[in-house]
Amino acid sequence: MDLVAGAKRVFIAMEHATRDNKPKILKKCTLPLTGVEVVDHIVTELAVIDITPKASCSANSPRYHARTSPIPH
Repeated sequence: MDLVAGAKRVFIAMEHATRDNKPKILKKCTLPLTGVEVVDHIVTELAVIDITPKASCSANSPRYHARTSPIPH
């Protein structure tokens, strides 16, 4: 069952880093995907990240960029 099919907005809630303090948010997925380019927001304990289309794309730049808002403590 594909949970993102037809969704208007997709939020991902996750931890920001592993126990070894390595980032969990990757530039490229290493696992099979059920939806491609469907995530709108990533929420972690450190930040709220909005994934927005990039206005101009080149062969060397990603098609999307993230705008982050740190979560106040």
